[in-house]
Amino acid sequence: MSEHARKMPIAILIKCIRGIFQCWFHDRHNKALNLTMLLSPWAINLLSTWFNEACHFSTQLIDRVEFQVIGGTKDKVVNLSTKTCSCSQFQIDLLPCTHAMVAISLGSKCKHVAIEFCSNYYKTRSWVEGYAIPVHPVGHHNALVQIAQLGIPV
Repeated sequence: MSEHARKMPIAILIKCIRGIFQCWFHDRHNKALNLTMLLSPWAINLLSTWFNEACHFSTQLIDRVEFQVIGGTKDKVVNLSTKTCSCSQFQIDLLPCTHAMVAISLGSKCKHVAIEFCSNYYKTRSWVEGYAIPVHPVGHHNALVQIAQLGIPV
């Protein structure tokens, strides 16, 4: 926010902040509409990084859905059915961690892909829906006072 905006009265400052939000929502909604990927660019970059790190680990199959991932400081256990990992990152982020990426790539013989294990929060559709409602200008404060006097909830 500019130094000029900080010296303005609070009503003008709020109007300036609303204008910033209005631009953000419009720009991000348009960006999301133009995406052809199923996941947000941020999630794709993160999964790519974790997939590249996963190449340094080895895996042992415990059963159809559980894997022991060997490497790093400690061995981890990943359960693809419950979307859990003993490192807890899979459960916290609701996005496959590095260990889960190893298990998914080994389990790809079972026709699993990483996107199946990502929360809907990271999917482009959710991004579009999140920015779908535009931020509208409030209007002049006199109009709001008149509406309030009529007993209409604002």
